[in-house]
Order: sequence, then structure tokens, then C-alpha cells
Amino acid sequence: MSKKIQSIALTDMVKNLGYRDYAILANKIRDIIKEKEDFNKYITEEINTFTRADGRPEKFCVTSESKIFVDNLAILMPFHSVFGKAKTGEKNSYTPLRILKSPKNRSALKDSLIEQKQKFERNLAKTQRSLTEIPMFASAVLIDSSIDIEKQSLREMINAVPNQYPLSDLKDRYSIGIWSDIISLQEDIDNQQADNTTYQRLGEKLFLIGEIDEAIVEFDRAIELNTKNGIAQATLALIYHKKLVRSKKTLHSLHAQNDYGGYILNPISSEEHWLNDSIDLTQEDVSQLHSLLIENAIDGLLNWPQHDYRPLNGNKNYVPNLNNSRFSDIEFSRAKLFFILLENISSKDYEERKTSINEIIESFLSIDENGYCFLYGYSHMNPKHDLYLLSLMSLYSTDVVIAELKKRASNIHYDFNVYKKGTLEFFSLPFVEYFYCKYIGDDSYFELMNTLISAQYEQAKIDNFQSKVTIFYARISPLLNKISNHFTNLTPYVSEEIKDLFDADFFSQEQHENEYHLSKIIKINEHFDYLNNEIQGWINLINNPLWIRYSDTSIEINYVRRITIYAALLELSVNKNIETNLTLIIQLTENKQKLISDVCVSDSPIEFILHLTDKIKENCCLSKHPAMTHSLTLLIEASIEAQERFLEQFD
Repeated sequence: MSKKIQSIALTDMVKNLGYRDYAILANKIRDIIKEKEDFNKYITEEINTFTRADGRPEKFCVTSESKIFVDNLAILMPFHSVFGKAKTGEKNSYTPLRILKSPKNRSALKDSLIEQKQKFERNLAKTQRSLTEIPMFASAVLIDSSIDIEKQSLREMINAVPNQYPLSDLKDRYSIGIWSDIISLQEDIDNQQADNTTYQRLGEKLFLIGEIDEAIVEFDRAIELNTKNGIAQATLALIYHKKLVRSKKTLHSLHAQNDYGGYILNPISSEEHWLNDSIDLTQEDVSQLHSLLIENAIDGLLNWPQHDYRPLNGNKNYVPNLNNSRFSDIEFSRAKLFFILLENISSKDYEERKTSINEIIESFLSIDENGYCFLYGYSHMNPKHDLYLLSLMSLYSTDVVIAELKKRASNIHYDFNVYKKGTLEFFSLPFVEYFYCKYIGDDSYFELMNTLISAQYEQAKIDNFQSKVTIFYARISPLLNKISNHFTNLTPYVSEEIKDLFDADFFSQEQHENEYHLSKIIKINEHFDYLNNEIQGWINLINNPLWIRYSDTSIEINYVRRITIYAALLELSVNKNIETNLTLIIQLTENKQKLISDVCVSDSPIEFILHLTDKIKENCCLSKHPAMTHSLTLLIEASIEAQERFLEQFD
């Protein structure tokens, strides 16, 4: 004859064991019994609803023999965080059961308990600090009926309160303020007034003061209550990313101790056994953190908070940064989380959550027959992220990657994009080479690489020529500055409209009779003579094939144009190399807008330009040539317009 199993309502059992919050505690224990290990063996099958001792119905009943087990679960409740979380893929595992049964876990458990004790002590100190500040603050601000915080110093008022600790002890206002928020949020939770946002906010506050493990617990609780709490998921992804980086560094350090030979196959010493155990545990940690990172990064990107208003195209209108949402204080951008995902995602991760990841990709990228580009201006990706993105896109669509590679290859043949730094390095990468050869062709890749190698060589010649020009300009630049400063300090340029309002003699007040002015003219003439000697090498600059090939293009060599204009004007002013310089002046003044923006015009005082043109009219034998007159007129007009544009900035 089988023994009849006696049943008792779980709530009654917990109450009989002497626990005050028995109803809430019973609910927690019920979840463990139902979801973990094989604890459901303690559940009794009842046809009818059981009536609890307090008269309320109870559907969840356990065997009377489970009393010790239920009591142990209640006792363990405050210490769950000490035992850590269940391993990935073992969510039905009750971690305290595994750890308490194994003697080898005693050392780690001891360390966790010590750390938990120290943590509680720190928290107690913070709470005591906040508690101490309340009467201190009250004593200071309740003395006067009215306080104007714009004019009255709270610091002085607090210092005036007798028997208080010094104000210098109040410097840590940020963490104390957050701790006050933590206490308030915990109060809401204890009073059953919390929702998923409460746990998320609590997790954020703990995260901001560096209590990372406690923050994880609260974020997990928030997600349990709302699986679409993107703020909690995104912040967890950030936490797990930082933990994963540290674990990978630890693993690298452990491998380095064995010359990167991996496990020691036949360990002898205790140190070798320790090394093997450490590598095993760290690899397990890396694997688990990777899974947690990918899971929360994907969910965080999908459930990222959105603006209250919707765009016209109907797409999700994500806020750029978590703290743009009224529900978060975390400064963390959606783009940053996407890049973290790019760095860590594997083909296995992609296949497991293909639909979700494709949705994320399409929220960032515009994709068409020409490849892809970012929708929101995230073009500041570094080369590493660029490659990671291409790798991810190869999983998304082979056709898209082929179109992208063709687009990048075609771009090098025009607009001088061939000279962008890193282009050759990009196409030389094994992954890029593999895809290009496989889907576009070996011959095409060979031709592309030839073009890029030639371009790199051409760029080296351009860089070398630019260096020569820069040195040349640096030699004459101080003298040009002296001449410009001289003309800046003379009577400023006056427009013809202003001159019409006054007598012409008003603007020429016998300056040449001024001995000081005469000495400056003599000095400036000496500068011109010296400059004419120094600038002799300009002919070689404009005859250089690189200048001839790339002038008036986006990669025109800097300084050559301005050196040439200065040199041509200076030589014409002394009737030297007339025909060559006239040809140059005609060419260099053709494009008025370019002339206006040219430094030699925009940075030089109008008086300097006028002085040179006056010297040309005075000394040059072709000064009356129509082309000369027209070019000099364009030069003066460009100089005037450049100054007017400059002055408009201050209107």
C-alpha cells in the first residue's frame, strides 16, 4: 500500500517557517521550483484549488517533505548574486545547488562572500553618509524662511552650522547624489511600486557608480518584466563588451605564459595544472560573455528607444543616443553599439538571428544595386570597422558586396580618389582579394592592383614635390609677411565711391615729405629686391610635370599657384620675363572665384596688390597690352571682393 503524499500550500509552508514577507517570498521560491533543475518533483498534483490557512485560494502546493528544501531556498535568497548566474544554455540550472555540492568551488565561493561583504560595507557607508547629510542640510536651509540660491551661498550656510563635519568632506557630490536615487528606487521596489523601468533606472544608477555586477542583476530584472527594454539591453551589451575585452586580454596573457602553445598536454607541476585550469575557465568566460554581448547588442539595437514623433517615411525614428531618451542617463550611441556588434559577430551568430540582424543592417544602411552607404552620416568609420561591415554584408548578400567592390574599384579611375590613403591596403586584404577574385575575376583584380600600385607610386612623387614646394614657400613666407604688414600699416584702401565724396587731395596728404615714410619706402624696396632674388626657383615649379598634370584639380599641389602669382607680378614690376609672366597672369586670373579664394589674394592687403600693379604700369613695357590690362583689373577686383567678403563676417 503506497503512502499518500501530504500536500501543503507553499505560502503556508513559508509562513509556518517564520518568514515575515511570506507571500512575496513564496512567489520567488515557486518560480525556482517550477523552472530550475528537477525541483518540480516537490510539486503535488491537486485536482482542486487548495485553500490556504488564511482562507485564500492557492493552486501551488508542495509535499510536506520539501520543508527543509523550501527553508533552504528562502535562506539562500539574499545570496543569489554570490553564486553568479547560470551558464549560457543552462537557464534551468540552479547555480547554488551545483556550487555547494562541489568542494572545489569552496575557494571561489569564499572569495565571492568576502567581496559581497565588502560591497555591503561600502553600501552601508554610503547610506550612512547620506543619512548624516540630511540633518546637516536641514540645519543649514531651514534657518531662513527664504533662500535665494542665485545670490546666497549654501556653502557658507552649511559651514555656519555648528558641530558638522568640514565642507571639504562634501566634495563627492555626484556619487552621493546617485546613491540617494538608488535608495529611492530600491524603496519603490520594496513597496511593490516598481515596473521594468524602475529596475532599469536602478541598474543605470549602479552602473554609473561602478557597481557593475549589481547593475547586471537589475537590468536582467527589467528585461524579465519587459523583453523590449532596449535601454537595459543596450547597456548590458556595453557592460559585456568591456568584460569580454578584459577576458580576452587575460586569455592572451595566459597563452603567453606557454609561448602561445595552448594547453599543456601533460602537466606536471602545480603551476602547469593551474595554467590549464585558468585557460579553461577564461575560455569558458570568453565564450559566455560573447554570447551575452551578441544577444543584448542585437536586442538593444532592435528595441532602441525612439522619438515620440514619426518620420514621414514611416521608418523607426531611433534617438541617436540613449540619453536623448527621457528614460535614460547613459551616454551611449546607437552607432557605437552597431560598431561593437560588427567587431564581435560571427557567421554562426548571424545564422542564428538572421532576420533580426538584417533588420538592424537596413536601419543603418541604404542598399541598392550600387552597393551600400550609411543613412545617417556614420562615414567616420575607421578602416577596421569598414572591413567588419563588408564581412557582415557578405553574409547579408553576396550581390551587394560584389556591387560595393565594383563601386569602390570604379571610383579610383576618376576624381583622383585613387590617391585616398588606405585604398591599396584595403584591396590587398585577403578577405577582399578572395571575394574580388571569386566573383569579379582574377584578371580584373590583377589590373586593379596594377592601377593601385602605380597610383601609390604617383602619390609618393606628389608628396615629395609637395614637400619641396612647402620648403620653398616657408623660405619666402616671412618676407612676404613683412611686406604685407608694411602695406597694412599704410593708409588703407579707399573705394572709388568714397573718393567721389571728397577732394582727391584729401587722400594724398604729402606723405612723401614724411621722412619716416620715405625710410619705409626704401626698406620695402630692399625687401622687394631680396624677394626677387629668393623667388628665382619658381619656374622649375610650374614646369614640373606634376603641376602641369594636376593644376586646377582636387589634388593641386599647395602653394605653387600663390608662389607663381607673386613671382609673376614681382618680375613684371621690374620688366623681367615679360612674355612668360604675361601668359601666366592671363592663365591664373581666368577663374575669378578661384582667384578670390587664393591665399595670395585673400591674405594680401589690397594696398600690396595695388602697389605691384602700379609698378607694372610704371616699369613693364607691355603694361598697356589689352590682355595685361584685363588681367590686372581682374586681379584688383578679386582682391577687393576678397576683402569685402572678409569684412562681411563681422557685420
